[in-house]
Amino acid sequence: MKTTSKTTGALLFSLFAVLAAGCEDASNSGGAVDVPAPGETPPGETPVVIKCDPPTGGPTKHDASRVTADETWTAAGSPHIVTGTVGVSSGAKLTIEPCAEVRMGRDAALLVSGPQSPTTGSLVAEGDAEHPIKIVADDPAKPWANLALRAGATASLAHVTLEGGGAGNGPFSDAILRVTGDQYQDPQQMLKAKNVTVKGSKNYGVFLEGHGTFTQDSDALTVTGSTKAPIATWASSIGHLPHGTYTGNGVDHVVIRGGGGYERIDTSVTLKNLGVSYHVGTEQTNAPLIHVSGGAKGLATLTIEKGTRVAFGAGGIFEIEHFTGDAPATGALVAAGTPDAKIVFTSAAATPAAGDWVGLHYGMVPSATNKLDHVVVEYAGGTTGTLNFSCNEPYRDEAAILVLGEPSGAFVTNTAIKHSARHGIDRGWRGAPIDFMASNTFDGVAACKQTFPKDDNGGCPASPACP
Repeated sequence: MKTTSKTTGALLFSLFAVLAAGCEDASNSGGAVDVPAPGETPPGETPVVIKCDPPTGGPTKHDASRVTADETWTAAGSPHIVTGTVGVSSGAKLTIEPCAEVRMGRDAALLVSGPQSPTTGSLVAEGDAEHPIKIVADDPAKPWANLALRAGATASLAHVTLEGGGAGNGPFSDAILRVTGDQYQDPQQMLKAKNVTVKGSKNYGVFLEGHGTFTQDSDALTVTGSTKAPIATWASSIGHLPHGTYTGNGVDHVVIRGGGGYERIDTSVTLKNLGVSYHVGTEQTNAPLIHVSGGAKGLATLTIEKGTRVAFGAGGIFEIEHFTGDAPATGALVAAGTPDAKIVFTSAAATPAAGDWVGLHYGMVPSATNKLDHVVVEYAGGTTGTLNFSCNEPYRDEAAILVLGEPSGAFVTNTAIKHSARHGIDRGWRGAPIDFMASNTFDGVAACKQTFPKDDNGGCPASPACP
């Protein structure tokens, strides 16, 4: 599977010269090399010191191959030079030791649970602050592909830096770190990442699809220097994005692809406030969609943390249940901001305008658990062709918030609706005219602040109110 070659004297001298340039001289003591670890130490605290012994057995070359039995890439054998795609499958575990350095050649990749799928495989690369692991480009001018996990794979990374990839012809080479789960299953927690840094991607930093995602206990992820966004993900995978640092990229927001279909949110998850906004839709997405619906699984609730900002691409729509009818909805949205940390739903356009996106649509009979409080909904009311649900002429139901089933109460409170190209709140149900005006504000709404609903028989008053 691998070949090992010893360095020549000149190469050894070169390697140790590089180490000595940034390290404390350990030649007299025979001990580990101590190097301050950049980015490991909060301001005002004692710098973390790297304590890695110089490698004694490398470099170790890994050509394109498959790991089908447990294998360890040692620190002593560093640097590990990967020249093609190394696939880990058949239940094998690849372990990368603390202090190991892996150098990836042009288009090279680590593919866990591959190249054939479905199969199983795992990667364990767990360092600590003093004994980190590096997976980097062998030549910074020749980017590698990525570390890619496919359905059946797991990986545990701690104190790992991945740098200089995300480009080329390798598998799934649109991000340095890519997780692809089984889209026919519930979200799969495939990747545990703690104190992981993703740097200098030629594309996205991280890409999640097919219901593959991070483990719930992942934390302290840093993504910086990507030419695109730090993270791109299916909506179904958003519930386990770790807190971390996501700035210094081409654009500093998390991309939710918004393609619908299997990307539907059908389990209860929380959209975290990660310190950057979420943008729904990519340049390839036509009418980007977030759809919350548990279907046969029962009620799925999307909870959004206070202070979170979600921006929708052109024609985007936020559906909390798609269909109409008298059955209980199987999707719910809980978005509870505060006066000082409002939740904002807005347009992703560089110069936003009324009608850029469609708005929030509540289908079927909304769950009593729905809540919009201290929220801003702006630049919505885009065209959908939805007609004749409420009473106000000309019977078009485009609105920042459209409610198609009679709710149990006014679940929208302390909310600002701004710059809607049509209505503010469209009460598109049949039943009692529950009032949404009391605590909400309306600014720049082109039509009714709230429409008038039809009665149980589908009738309307002679002059329906349109405040």
